Amino acid sequence: MIMKKQSVHSQSATSVRSGGFTLLELLITLVMTTALMGAVAVLFQMNSRLASQQIQQADMQQSARAVQNELVRMVRMAGRGGLGRGNAPDFLAVSNRNKVEAADGNKHIAIGDATSPTAVDLTDVLTVRGVFNAPLYQVAQNAMTLAGTTGTLVVNSPGPTGVTQDLTALAQAIDGGINEPLIVVSGLSDLIYAVVELDHAGSSVDDPANPTTATLLFNIGVSGGTATKDKYMELSTGAAFSPSLRTTVFVGILEEYRYYIRENYQTPGDTSTPLAPRLSRARFLAGTELAHPSVPGFNLDIADGVLDLQVALGIDAGGVDGLLDEEFTNPTATDDWLFNTTADTPLDLTFWNGPVGGNAPDLFNVRISTLTRTGRPDPKLLSPVINRIEDRGYVEAVGDQELLYRRTLLSTVVDLRNQG
Repeated sequence: MIMKKQSVHSQSATSVRSGGFTLLELLITLVMTTALMGAVAVLFQMNSRLASQQIQQADMQQSARAVQNELVRMVRMAGRGGLGRGNAPDFLAVSNRNKVEAADGNKHIAIGDATSPTAVDLTDVLTVRGVFNAPLYQVAQNAMTLAGTTGTLVVNSPGPTGVTQDLTALAQAIDGGINEPLIVVSGLSDLIYAVVELDHAGSSVDDPANPTTATLLFNIGVSGGTATKDKYMELSTGAAFSPSLRTTVFVGILEEYRYYIRENYQTPGDTSTPLAPRLSRARFLAGTELAHPSVPGFNLDIADGVLDLQVALGIDAGGVDGLLDEEFTNPTATDDWLFNTTADTPLDLTFWNGPVGGNAPDLFNVRISTLTRTGRPDPKLLSPVINRIEDRGYVEAVGDQELLYRRTLLSTVVDLRNQG
C-alpha cells in the first residue's frame, strides 16, 4: 500500500515539471531575455550611430563635389565673350580678394555696403566675369551706329551667318528694366572691345514672346566717373571706347559673380552661437558694387558646411617659358603662383605685372581649394591637423573642437579657356 502511494506521488511531480517552468527556470529565462534585449539595443545604437556618421559624411562629400563643380565650371568659362586680362591681382576675367579681414574693410561682399553679407575671416572672395548664361550674339559689321556718348546696335535672328539666335535674354533685360553691361567686340581684332550700358528704356524687340530683332540703345561711359556706365567702361580695352571700334562682330551680356564663405551662425544673427558657414554666390552689375536685380540679397547659397575657400593664381611671371614654377612644399614669393604663400603679401606689383623678362605676365591657371566639414562633431573622431591651405596658415592642436569634425580638402587647377 505504501509503495502504491509513492508511485502516485512520483507521477504527480513529473506531471508538474512537464507542464510548466520552475521558478529558477523562469528567472534564467528572464535574465537571458534581458541580456538579449540589451545586446539588441546596443547593436541598434551602434548601427544608428554608424548610419548617422555615414549620412553626415555623404552630405559633406556631396557639398564638396557641388562646390568644386560650380567653381570649376564658372572659372573655366571666365572671360567668355572677349574680356581681356587686366593686371594682378584684379584680372578682369578672374580676380581674388585675398584673406578678407574687417580691419582691411573688405569683409562685406559689396565693398562699402555695410548692409551686405560678410565673408568669414581669412577666406578668399573669388570674382569671375564673362558671358556665362546668355548667348554670345553675332551681329553684322554695319549693325552699330554711334552718336556722341550713345550708340545703337541691332541684333537679328538668324544672325549674319544664318545661325538662329535666341534673343530672349535681351528681351528680358529690356522688359525687366535692367541696364545690363554689354560687351561689344570689334570686327578688326578681338583685343578691341568695350563694355557699355544698355539703355533699356530706349531699346526694343519686335516680338517680346518670340523676338527676332532687338534694337539696343546703349550709353558710353568714361573711366574714372561714378556712374554705372563709367564703371562698365573701366573693363574695356584701355578703359576707353576705342576709335577703332567702328565695326562689331559680337555682343553679349557681361555677367559678374563673386563666390565667398558667408558668415552664417547656427542661430542667424546671434554671433554667440557656433559658426555655420556656407559657400554663397552674389551676382553684381559687372565692375560695380551694385547687386544685380536678379539676386538683390547677394547671398544665393550653394552648399552648407564649407569652412574655407582659398584661391591661387598661376601667372607666368617670367613671361618667357610658358611654365608655372612652384615648389609646393616650400613656395616662395618669386615662383609663378600668387597667393600660395604668405611671402606674397605685401604684393609686389612690379614683379607680378612686369614686364619681367621682357614680356608681360600671363594668367594661365586658377587653383581652387575648398575645405568642407560634416554638420555634427563625432566625439570618437580625431581629424588630421591642417597646417596651411595656400597662403592661409592654420594653428590646430589635438584637443581642438574642430578636429572632432570629419573634413574634406579638395584642390583643383583650372585652365582658363578664354584667356589663351
